[in-house]
Amino acid sequence: MQIPAHQAAHDWSRGPARTAAAIALGAVGLFALASSWSSAAPTAPPSIAGAAPSTIDLNAADQNELESLPGIGPSLARRIIDHRADNGPFDSVDALDAVKGIGPVTIERLRPFVSAP
Repeated sequence: MQIPAHQAAHDWSRGPARTAAAIALGAVGLFALASSWSSAAPTAPPSIAGAAPSTIDLNAADQNELESLPGIGPSLARRIIDHRADNGPFDSVDALDAVKGIGPVTIERLRPFVSAP
């Protein structure tokens, strides 16, 4: 027995139904992406409960502390530590410019979260 066309389930793999499905899925994907962009603003490193957020001292921070900073991964944290070991302590946050892979944009992103004497 053949099912009449008006009772048949939609075939989402062809024609206008496929286009509609692709548009709907694309819209959902764009909405999710836009939502993640708005929540991707850097946040301060965790602080002690109830205390004001503190900054991380560039001259004392270990690998894990540096990696907790926005935009700093394992290799960049290692370069900061190596630079500090080879050249002595940082005299300011702006001195991070001497570390390969850190430029003005990264320094401005890190400034609220780090300190150097």
